[in-house]
Amino acid sequence: MLLKRVLMVTVVLTALVLTSFVITPSKRSEAKTGGPDSYGYRYIDSRDPEPKIPFIWIDATNGTDTGMNGDDTYVTINLPFSFPYYGKQYTRIYPSSNGLIGLEYATTQWWNRNIPTTSPRGILAVYWDDLWVYSSYGHKVYYMFGGTAPNRWVVIEWYHVCNLGYSGSSYEYTFEAILYESGLIVFSYYDTDTSASWYNNGASATVGINSPDGRTGVRYLYNSGTLKSGTTIMFSEKIIQIEDYSYELQEQEERVAYAMYKPYRFSVTVSSETYKNVESIHLTLGPGYEEVKVKWTFDGTSWNFQEEYDPFDFISLDPSRCTATHDAKHWTVHFYIYFTFNYPLEDYRGFSLIAWGKGAIPGMAGETAAYRVERNLEFVGNPVVVGEVNGELSNGDWVQGGEVVTFTGVKVVYEGTTLSPPNNAFSVSVVDERGNYYTDRTSSGREAKIDVLMPLERVDKTFEFVITDVPPDVQLTHFIPFTLRVDPMPPVSPTWFYIHAESYMDENTEYDNDPYVYLTWSS
Repeated sequence: MLLKRVLMVTVVLTALVLTSFVITPSKRSEAKTGGPDSYGYRYIDSRDPEPKIPFIWIDATNGTDTGMNGDDTYVTINLPFSFPYYGKQYTRIYPSSNGLIGLEYATTQWWNRNIPTTSPRGILAVYWDDLWVYSSYGHKVYYMFGGTAPNRWVVIEWYHVCNLGYSGSSYEYTFEAILYESGLIVFSYYDTDTSASWYNNGASATVGINSPDGRTGVRYLYNSGTLKSGTTIMFSEKIIQIEDYSYELQEQEERVAYAMYKPYRFSVTVSSETYKNVESIHLTLGPGYEEVKVKWTFDGTSWNFQEEYDPFDFISLDPSRCTATHDAKHWTVHFYIYFTFNYPLEDYRGFSLIAWGKGAIPGMAGETAAYRVERNLEFVGNPVVVGEVNGELSNGDWVQGGEVVTFTGVKVVYEGTTLSPPNNAFSVSVVDERGNYYTDRTSSGREAKIDVLMPLERVDKTFEFVITDVPPDVQLTHFIPFTLRVDPMPPVSPTWFYIHAESYMDENTEYDNDPYVYLTWSS
């Protein structure tokens, strides 16, 4: 008997989640990160590869037009909440035409500088460059408020703005900043492409945050030209840290999960200043066509597990087994997941984890080649067909109409193993030439036993073993169809019979030396 071992792969991340590291046996990669500065602020972005934060965009064009118009100008926006930044609180911000947001004071500085800088101080450099905003060219700056306390936000959007002296669609930028009541800062870039290559993708811009005293800050880029359209950057002094994670597979060397064999466990431990800061943990299995997502959420009082995205029923989350526990600063969360027979038969696939919290940069981890799903099934053994009247039958034998014939002798296992799926995962059937299915739903594939009542008609019946309640392409083994000839009116035992020589019309004789013997009988 082939014994399967259970593999527990455990990875402990001893460094901050924002630093890069390698996990054996699979490769690990993550989004671009930076910091922390001396105050603890850092950033993370949405660049490939996984795991990464998603691109975030709030359309502020449905909000309020600031009326900004001109070169080196600014507006004042009064906030409906207090925004925390480097230990200070701000209720007023000053967006400028040059892609800056002043917090300490308004600034129209057009010449971008490296970060940190003392001139100006206390700024958010969303896209600090020599830009202009002229409404006659369709340039706009909008803002919009949203959310409810204590989770309110304001978004400021620079819409179709250009470098000074340029106009037209091929030179326009669209980008925004979202400031959250929690202190989280998000910069997002819808379009950073321009036909002027010396300005393209931030080639002459500064992106980052600068402290109120100008002595520290976090720079994302400075005149580098690497800011691509579709990028989101998050800044915060808080972080949700993934401290360790583990996943359970069936066999050590192959890293195999068997479809519907058992719920496989994916576990993660995260930490924050307090467990109450952690709001959700998302597990993505994939990526690619087979990508699916499950999540755990915590609302401050109770937690919940649910499937987040699974349009093709590739998995089944088992909430009754899933658990979550915490201490003062940590959560340990266990997801239990069945892979279904619908899961694509592909090479080794990866997974990613992302943990979100209040006002915090999310923690992320994952592997690129962690597991594969075995969904192929095969028959082992040989079909045995037994009739009530004559016992074991051969292909082409006669049976009586109304006789019960039993099909057995085979069982179903995962390809190349001795493991059988559980009873509720599939069924074994025989199907006849008319498409009628006769199914064993009790012994499942382990020792199939299927009784079929023969019809009361003269007919040749053909039967074939099939695996049912799974996709057709899962079955690898196909036996030669088994034919039985049915006689609805079998003869009764004779009371006498005669042997004839040359023909059944000849006289009865006790023997005949010809190659043929002719018999007559009576019942």
